Amino acid sequence: MSLKILVVDDAEYMRQMLVMMLKKMSVQDIAQAASGEEALEILMKGGIDLVLLDCIMPKEDGFQVLKVIRANPDLAKLPVILVTGHADGDIVARARIPETRADGIIAKPLSLVTLEGKIRSVLTARSRSR
Repeated sequence: MSLKILVVDDAEYMRQMLVMMLKKMSVQDIAQAASGEEALEILMKGGIDLVLLDCIMPKEDGFQVLKVIRANPDLAKLPVILVTGHADGDIVARARIPETRADGIIAKPLSLVTLEGKIRSVLTARSRSR
């Protein structure tokens, strides 16, 4: 896949695991952020094709970051997949409201097959909606 993907997670081991999985999927252009603030700085520079965003982080959680992304005209259509260890009803409901609408959700622990399948389905859905 010739994409530039931003991996956002406050846990370094989780970022490294996602990076390793993405590399197995032949994604070579990967940016990383350890916080919502850092993620938004990277996103404002442009060039990101998809975001893997942890829901639960200190300071700005994934939903706060997603709200900023959706409110910014330059970023609003950016595909975002939430990655969570807490895939309960509240997380799913919050991921569906317009201000924090995610393109997909995957639960930790995740597998390479799950990650690749979700990325492909999100990108396919986005290309159809253009």
